[in-house]
Amino acid sequence: MPTAKGFLEDTRRLAERIRRTREMIEAADSMLGVRGCDPAFERVSGGSRRDRLAESLDRLQGYRDELAGLLDDYIALQRFACSVVDRLPDPRHGQVISMRYLEGREWREIARKTAYSQTQLFRLHRAALESLEAVLAEGRGESPGLPEP
Repeated sequence: MPTAKGFLEDTRRLAERIRRTREMIEAADSMLGVRGCDPAFERVSGGSRRDRLAESLDRLQGYRDELAGLLDDYIALQRFACSVVDRLPDPRHGQVISMRYLEGREWREIARKTAYSQTQLFRLHRAALESLEAVLAEGRGESPGLPEP
């Protein structure tokens, strides 16, 4: 079972993967100039320009399908993460975790928005991860804070 930080990093990495996939789709759309083009574009034989366009459209549709799957996974992960963060006992913990991992903000921006020094923020973050670990352990039916038998 992943740690609390591992779980949050997975969420953050998935958001980054979605961003990169969207950029690939936008670049391909722009390069091909095919916005609104029918993905079922008919192929013709002989390696013509039309074949290459059809292959590019197929690849583009593959990117779109991948993005749809990633978005489904991300939505489910975000919902779960939000439900776990909502159960944290200290609202400051939830704020730091949400801003860092669910919103993808940088430490400086979080410090500026919360008016905490970076030192305070890192301490709060450490405590938030410990609280999150306890909430996740509770959900797994484990006894948080007790040694394993």
